[in-house]
Amino acid sequence: MLPPFVRWWLARPWKTFWLTVLVFLGPLLAQDVLMWSGFTDSPLFSPAIARVFGLAMPVLMLASFVWATWASWRRSKIGAITKVGVPVLAYVLLVGGSVVLMEAVRAQARLAKVNADTRAIGSALSIYAQHKGRLPATLDELTSSTTNGRNEVAGPFLLRLPTAPKGWTDYGYEARADGTFSVRSEGEGRTVVFPEK
Repeated sequence: MLPPFVRWWLARPWKTFWLTVLVFLGPLLAQDVLMWSGFTDSPLFSPAIARVFGLAMPVLMLASFVWATWASWRRSKIGAITKVGVPVLAYVLLVGGSVVLMEAVRAQARLAKVNADTRAIGSALSIYAQHKGRLPATLDELTSSTTNGRNEVAGPFLLRLPTAPKGWTDYGYEARADGTFSVRSEGEGRTVVFPEK
């Protein structure tokens, strides 16, 4: 005696296929929306969800697709071609669109991190300069306390130097003779400079 789910699956292979597509893409798209919105601290955000659905659902989708194609081919060869073509096209478009969307979300997250990091470094440099009356020689000086000419101790101005995301250069720092500075990083065809020119 087959379980009810298996009997339902054998009787309605195309419905199972489309239901699996929705179940597969729903959580992935929800994760994309949470990342795009910046709610990565949300309890709903979990890379594990993407991993579980990314492993289990394609197997069920493929099994449903093969069974539905075979069942349709037995009934009508022309009808099977129609029924097979539409899901294949939809699957390619949905999966391809999801991959493109996820990469766009990740690229946007990397850019946002670089912007936030350069602003944080720039703010620490300004505070350091106000305290010491000069800019530091290197960014490493921001991670330790220092004493100025009035014997006042301040710092560290950064707990640690931020690390640039993958595909971006390490944060560069230039101190100029007029007391101004710039912090920059390049990657993915973009250049982020703080302060902006």
